[in-house]
Amino acid sequence: MAALRLASLAAVVAACCSFRTRHTRDGPSPHATMTMNSTAPSSVSELYVNVGNQQQYQVYWPTSKQSSCTAVMFAVGTSMSVSGYAEFGTRMAAKGYIFIVVDPEPGSMTKLNKDRLQTAFLAGKQQWSGWTGNACGSIDAWLLGGHSAGGGTAHAVFVDSPSVTDGVFSVDPLARGDLGPNLDLPGLYWGFSQSTCFVSPADSSQAAFLRSPSTKRVLAKVDVKWQSFPPTPKYYHCSISNGCNVACSSFSDTPAEFYEDVIKSIDVFVESLTTDQWGSTRSRLEALQIDTELEWFVNEDSL
Repeated sequence: MAALRLASLAAVVAACCSFRTRHTRDGPSPHATMTMNSTAPSSVSELYVNVGNQQQYQVYWPTSKQSSCTAVMFAVGTSMSVSGYAEFGTRMAAKGYIFIVVDPEPGSMTKLNKDRLQTAFLAGKQQWSGWTGNACGSIDAWLLGGHSAGGGTAHAVFVDSPSVTDGVFSVDPLARGDLGPNLDLPGLYWGFSQSTCFVSPADSSQAAFLRSPSTKRVLAKVDVKWQSFPPTPKYYHCSISNGCNVACSSFSDTPAEFYEDVIKSIDVFVESLTTDQWGSTRSRLEALQIDTELEWFVNEDSL
């Protein structure tokens, strides 16, 4: 049945898209580390894909063709749409990544349907080359995951179908109830030092970290840093999308440095993933010049 759904998606995907190219506002970070993405172009292309109102995607990629890329598919959170991660997606593509935002349930407030997300992930992996005009000769690694409910539902997908991805990248992944069984997949998770937007770290980012292999996992625990007037968190559950809705927002925009720091951690994680050099992950993370106040938890670290 999943194969039939995937074939149907592929049959209609070509008639649904809008394309544009833009240039990122910022140049390379002055603190850029020496990674495979450090000399990536700043010109970014973007494509919106609507597949029969069943799946929607926002695709970002570096305009200059590359011999290989890492690709990230990132499922949207509760009440979110694919347009809600533009700042992060643009910055990811400017550093050389293919970044695909996935909404497997357009128009639905909840994003909890595991089968629909699995179908959307598989379709994205099948269609990325056509969407980007063969922007990369090959994909050296796939990172799949998501934000909030999107990350929690992605976890359920990986429990049943771990081969769909090489590693996991999620921000505050949240399930309805318990997150679920352990995964045998490397994982990079970003979360926060205390509950924001009614999301507890123990139920989201920390739960995901503890369910990942103890030799191939990273958690970035960001200091929320409440601002006194008006009382609002500087960093919170929806920082990755610069706000979600009235119930989860801030009076301040997400600092640009937050996105850049997330990307720096992805660079390190991908290097560990593609070289299998997990033993040096901690030292490479600690060597990064990070502006966001956070604490790293790596591999065997206890929370």
